[in-house]
Amino acid sequence: MLAVITLSGMKLYAVEEGKGPQAGEGQMHLVSPVLAGEDYDEDGEHGNSDEYWKEIHEFADNLMLLLILLHIAGVVISSRIHNESLVKSMLNGYKEKR
Repeated sequence: MLAVITLSGMKLYAVEEGKGPQAGEGQMHLVSPVLAGEDYDEDGEHGNSDEYWKEIHEFADNLMLLLILLHIAGVVISSRIHNESLVKSMLNGYKEKR
C-alpha cells in the first residue's frame, strides 16, 4: 500500500505541478487507455489525468488507514482473548509467562 501511495503521489505531483521524478516521463498507465471521444490537451495527453491519479491516491490512502485500524483492532482483540498485553510485549521485548 505504501508503494501505491508513493507512486500515485509522485505521478499526481508530476501531472499537477510538472515537477518530481516522473515529470519528464510520458504518461504512465496501469491499464492501456482506449478513450474514444474523450478530450485531449494540446500535448495529446488525456485531460483528466490528474483526476485519475487523485482517485487512485485517495483510495490508497483510505485503504491504508483502514488496514492500520484493522491491525490495531486485531492487536487489542488478540490481547483480550489471550489475556496478555501484546503492546507491552512489543515495547519491552518480553512476554510474561502465565
